[in-house]
Amino acid sequence: MKIDQVIEMLAAHISENTSPSTPYLFAVSGGQGAGKSTLCDGLAARLSGDGLKTIILGLDDFYLSKSARQKLARDISPLCAVRGVPGTHDIALMRRTIGRLIMAAPSDVTQLPRFSKSHDEQVSEEDWSHATGRPDVILIEGWCVGGRADFLQNAAPTAWEQANDPHGIWKNWTLEHAAPYEVIWDLCADMMLLRHSDFDAVIDS
Repeated sequence: MKIDQVIEMLAAHISENTSPSTPYLFAVSGGQGAGKSTLCDGLAARLSGDGLKTIILGLDDFYLSKSARQKLARDISPLCAVRGVPGTHDIALMRRTIGRLIMAAPSDVTQLPRFSKSHDEQVSEEDWSHATGRPDVILIEGWCVGGRADFLQNAAPTAWEQANDPHGIWKNWTLEHAAPYEVIWDLCADMMLLRHSDFDAVIDS
């Protein structure tokens, strides 16, 4: 199925299920280069054409600052300095941001955090974007969106984990920090997973 067809199908589903009393949360998960941003941008434009105010929240924009991750690297494991896994995001900030969007009055302004991957650092708060009022739809996209601790816990250690985290310190740390994310996943009415054909596609992207 082509991307335009997917967008049309999703837009029709979301439009039919929106409510005037609360935003409709739709989550898109997938590896790097899977097409999450492309899909969400196209879907937001399509929904806007239907008169639905749509906000896109990227999980990547809620990464902890470099200094915060370096402290975790010193205190927990050097692997904690690397962005990506549960525990490397400011999930409390994300929950507050979503909560404000859900409860926003027409004149309320909600700041939307941004993260610069090229600088590996949070963007200054004065340069964040913002949204006025309550959106009709909130799209949440990120590689580990929808991930749950019980699934991660049952996964056998990979060769990479055995070589770089032989005692499971880093993996156990990520498992402990996965639960707070689930509060956000539980707010979502629907989720979609974009799958790569193999992991080489992630590396190549």
